[in-house]
Amino acid sequence: MAHAMHTAAGQMRPLFAFLALTLASSPASAATSIDMVEHLLGASNVNAVAGHGGLTAGISADGDLTVLAWPGPAWYDHLAYVASNALDVRSQPHLGALDGMGSYLGLIVTTTAGPQLTWLRDAPWKASQTYAKPDAPVPVTTFARADLGLTVTLTDVVSPDADVLTRHVLVQRATGSPVQGAWLVVYENLSPTLSRIPELPVTDWALDSRNDYLAAYDRDAHAIVHFHPANEGVLTQVTDILGSQTGVDYGAVNALMKSPAPSDADVDAFLAGLDASYGPGVAALVTTEPPPSSFQVGSDATPICGQMDTLAANMLALPKEFPNTKLVVDPTTYASSLRCKDSLPDVQAANGWVWTPQDALADLTDDLTLSGSRLAADQTNGALVTPLAFSGGSAEGSAVFVFGKTLAEAKATLAAGLAQPFASRLAASESAAHTALAGAALPAASLGPRVKEVAQRALVNVYVARDKTAGAVSASINRQAPYYPDWPRDGAFISAALDIAGLHDWVTQRHEWYTGLIRTMPTRGNSLLTPQVTTDPDSGEPLFPAGAWEMNYFADGNRAGSIRFEIDNTALHVWSTVTHAANLSGKARASFLAKVWPTTSQALDLLARWRDPKTDLPAGANEDDDYAITSTLHGAVTVYPALIAGARLAHAEGDEARTQRYLARASELHDAILAHYYDPDAGLFRDVQGGPAGPQGGDTGWLAWPGRVLDPDDPRLEAQLDADMTQVLAILHGKGEGGSYLAKNVLAAALLGKPGGSQAKAREAVQLLANVATLDTAAFGEVYVSSPGPNGTIAWSNRVDTPHVWEGVLFYLSAMALTDAKAFDLEDQQLPLPASEPEPPATSMAPKSGGCGCGFAEGPDAAMVWGAVMALGAWAARRRRRP
Repeated sequence: MAHAMHTAAGQMRPLFAFLALTLASSPASAATSIDMVEHLLGASNVNAVAGHGGLTAGISADGDLTVLAWPGPAWYDHLAYVASNALDVRSQPHLGALDGMGSYLGLIVTTTAGPQLTWLRDAPWKASQTYAKPDAPVPVTTFARADLGLTVTLTDVVSPDADVLTRHVLVQRATGSPVQGAWLVVYENLSPTLSRIPELPVTDWALDSRNDYLAAYDRDAHAIVHFHPANEGVLTQVTDILGSQTGVDYGAVNALMKSPAPSDADVDAFLAGLDASYGPGVAALVTTEPPPSSFQVGSDATPICGQMDTLAANMLALPKEFPNTKLVVDPTTYASSLRCKDSLPDVQAANGWVWTPQDALADLTDDLTLSGSRLAADQTNGALVTPLAFSGGSAEGSAVFVFGKTLAEAKATLAAGLAQPFASRLAASESAAHTALAGAALPAASLGPRVKEVAQRALVNVYVARDKTAGAVSASINRQAPYYPDWPRDGAFISAALDIAGLHDWVTQRHEWYTGLIRTMPTRGNSLLTPQVTTDPDSGEPLFPAGAWEMNYFADGNRAGSIRFEIDNTALHVWSTVTHAANLSGKARASFLAKVWPTTSQALDLLARWRDPKTDLPAGANEDDDYAITSTLHGAVTVYPALIAGARLAHAEGDEARTQRYLARASELHDAILAHYYDPDAGLFRDVQGGPAGPQGGDTGWLAWPGRVLDPDDPRLEAQLDADMTQVLAILHGKGEGGSYLAKNVLAAALLGKPGGSQAKAREAVQLLANVATLDTAAFGEVYVSSPGPNGTIAWSNRVDTPHVWEGVLFYLSAMALTDAKAFDLEDQQLPLPASEPEPPATSMAPKSGGCGCGFAEGPDAAMVWGAVMALGAWAARRRRRP
């Protein structure tokens, strides 16, 4: 990619526009087939995850290590790994990732025929996967090979109190097995990076050709050291992409790479002085238990840029493959921007390097002894071999990955980690997660064991995706697509799930972190990254306003996406903040409100004034991860509950002026929603184009909850929920391509539907969705594609960022709505609206002059406003009652 961008800065625009558009975490943003995100950005090759909010690992269904994020899930991924975006990617081995990518394990076994290298991920091995316990973030992948009489159990454990990943293998040899001996083989292509460009969350996968620095074998630690300093080869702004890898200063390693064969003494001295030579950065160690008997630190020959070229070519083919589908953008405008040139030959020539060790993967053969290179720079990879000793019919060993800011820190972590036997590391990981989640509320047993299993795993996946330092929660730990930032929109529902589960401290931490992230000054943004700008309805200026939260955030608080004013993001975060306050009490609530009220009130003031005077709907803004400036049902049904929630909070804070203003604007918006989006002829709501709204985007689900635009007794509510659930059930029974975010609507019907009507359909949908989740690891992708299964069943393929945390918590919330609906209503009792006469506001369908169906005329006097405010306050409380 970098090579393709050297010629002109203008070439960058298509890539940035494309990447931001394809960051959509909602199908409403996709203009093509249901899993088009995979066709554009590549498949997410993760089926299970491990971690405790620090070092985080993603494991494929065949046991590959495909994501390795540190210092937390929403930080940097340190693996060179890019899966394919081919249309048949799901039928390709390892989802089309090249053999030199990621990290994986194998065995060298000896039989009467001699030694043989066999990779566990490849046929004829057969793999299956699960977790060690229902509430543990410990993936267990089992491999079996009948001809060798071997069963290998791979258990991935991230220690809860140290950044140590242990990939433990238990090799069991059946009676009659021809295997006489075995050695564990570890291949890894770590690519440590500290690159982070605000508004462009792709540096750790799309720029893998530029993310490595140096590697060396440390004889003292018996480990391969991968190191990247913080002050060289780090991309921190858009213009850095125009630079070349040949301009990177490799410092002290340069002299050794110019030697025909660096001596052990020279490498030892280099490693002893590494921290002093380079300063802090990221140091990763890879070793084995028992210590390796053979090693290779190689110059990585993996054609990373060839993989990117293939991605670009596949993108260019999409218009022909989907001639009747409008793609998000024209692939011809951005595919060339993904192309790059692998830098190693040019870097070697520019620096006069003579030492060119063999690629580590190429060095791995049936031979038990590797070449023993101890040093490589620029693009590097590594391999280790260690003997396994059989005792009876079994042998054990491990690959170990450790991280730190310096080599000294990483070595100290390694020593502390290896001081505990594997069984203790496993027990500590299981115990830490169990302790954190033991009190979490789970669905009723009457919904069935599978529903409980999937709901419980959804909470464990939140636990893994939650940065324990900042409290940020990644939408997914995956990089393809890059959903690993924290979204205010997703997070609102994640916070709701955590509050329902009883994990209030996590929500408090996340929301207090968000107080420091609100935009304090209006901005025009970066025209290269964000070509369309909102127009302030008060000033008429083209500005993204102050008082809003961004599209999403890295765990360090930097902007991750470039869509700058998603009104639904800010509105849902406000709503979530207030509902969380209702889940607290006493000093905890007082402390929380003192911290969040200043920024929450800024956001509420913005939402209240961001009004189209012609329609009383929200003025144009970004919605649902879309660059386009729009005002649709999607935004309206999020701003409305935010204003009601804000009035509750303002009243609790004694700010009656704001209480009145927020309720008045809510009343006006309520009437506008009914006037503009309800179709009395169809008896259903419609979208802005006039078509029926429904589960395709979830807007009608939000209209019911959290919007609560209609009273539970209003027949329009049940009519809409029933229509939505009919569509949902059709999808879940295999009609169409599949689904995405269906639980938005299932949740609404489960919570507010009529017993025997849409609520009964929601119950059926929850039980069907439980079997949509991956059968082995109980996780959802953002998209689930259906196909005919055996004996008339439906086979589901979860795609796009599995496990998708938001999809998981939507399922959890749906099941909990059927279990304990009262848990969703705490704000009524804890943060009541001002007392008033129990009369609902006017909801006339007749538009006033100018086409607005509002309850107020323009410029109402104070008495009219206060009367409407009081009526809305009573009605908003009344509408919580369930049928």
